[in-house]
Amino acid sequence: MKIIHRFVLAGLLLAVFGYLVVQLGALRIRIGLAEGQVALFHDLAKESLEDDGPSAAAHLEYVVQYYPEGTLHPKGSRLGAIVESVRQDVIRQMIARLRVVTREDLGDAPQPWVDAYARDDVIKTRQFPGNAKGF
Repeated sequence: MKIIHRFVLAGLLLAVFGYLVVQLGALRIRIGLAEGQVALFHDLAKESLEDDGPSAAAHLEYVVQYYPEGTLHPKGSRLGAIVESVRQDVIRQMIARLRVVTREDLGDAPQPWVDAYARDDVIKTRQFPGNAKGF
């Protein structure tokens, strides 16, 4: 009997170990995706500091539409919260840049800026990953 108990215990431990390995792999993938999103947002923010109004507004639209909240990371997840926090910071930076470039204040929401300044030829040809909406 003792030998059967040992085999059962070994099987259970092996199953738990396998589960943890799979979870760790999935977490590494999710972290890599989040790092990619954050890096992209920072790159677009940096580019928008050097761009004119239409290009900066197009970058703003891209940041808003790029895998919206809940599409790549579950809503309420810690990684999702980090990505969304960075997204909102970048959106604020881009809007601040647009205020300087255009000498207007269209508010804190990104859509009025996009509507007013993004050129159709820049935005309408762009496909946004994670969003069926293509502009």
